Amino acid sequence: MKLEFSDDFDSPLSISSNGKGKKYMAHKPGGGDFSGYPFTGPEGAKNPFSQKGTYLRIHAAKDPADAKDKGSTGIISPIDSDGKGYVVKAPFYMECRFVAQSAPGTWPAFWALSDDPTGKDRKAAVDEPDIIEAYGGVGKGNPNGYGLYEVTTHFWNQKGADGKPLKLAVPSNKTIDMSKIGGKSSWSTTFHTYGLLVTATDTVYYCDDIEVLRHPTNEVSKTAPFHFLINYAIGGISGWKIDLKREGYASDMWVDFVRVYHGE
Repeated sequence: MKLEFSDDFDSPLSISSNGKGKKYMAHKPGGGDFSGYPFTGPEGAKNPFSQKGTYLRIHAAKDPADAKDKGSTGIISPIDSDGKGYVVKAPFYMECRFVAQSAPGTWPAFWALSDDPTGKDRKAAVDEPDIIEAYGGVGKGNPNGYGLYEVTTHFWNQKGADGKPLKLAVPSNKTIDMSKIGGKSSWSTTFHTYGLLVTATDTVYYCDDIEVLRHPTNEVSKTAPFHFLINYAIGGISGWKIDLKREGYASDMWVDFVRVYHGE
């Protein structure tokens, strides 16, 4: 495969709220922002994005003394508000290297969507590979423990032969325990690279080049265009509690790079 999209975040950022004329939009294409701390563009005082050294820093923050402050955090996607931008079709491989803080409510993710980037067709069949969904916080009342994260392919608006929501014959989701593979460290303690390979036959998830889940490629994924998303959600539709008091009501995700390779 040939490298087709690459960003090492070692130069000034190209992000805006609508993404027009920029590399990234600071919202989910088609709408549907899902973070408890709202995804925010870089134009105002609550800009969550900064380029530090050779990294993209996504800074989540809230002023506990301001009752009107709902907080702010960030998401990036290479699709603008008109649905224009970078997409890729199978066969492809995409990867992202990052580290993020684990605290109750933190929700870093690297994922992809196959739907119409404009989001106009709400009934369209959509595949959503979640390459990593990590939920912060360890202990009672929190979703998982040290080094755990989720990989899942969702098949939205699709039904099987039985008329029920589509499910593959083999699992398309798995909880990954990073403490038992590779360097045996967590997504919150050091940088790791998370990858997704989609071919005409197989959809494969990786952590630091180690295969962690494989399933047959769904029909939608074989032909549909995909775009990636990188986000640091705080609470929101995950339903998990937010408690960043110990962290000073602020938390960071540091992104080293994102890359997409395309095959013929």
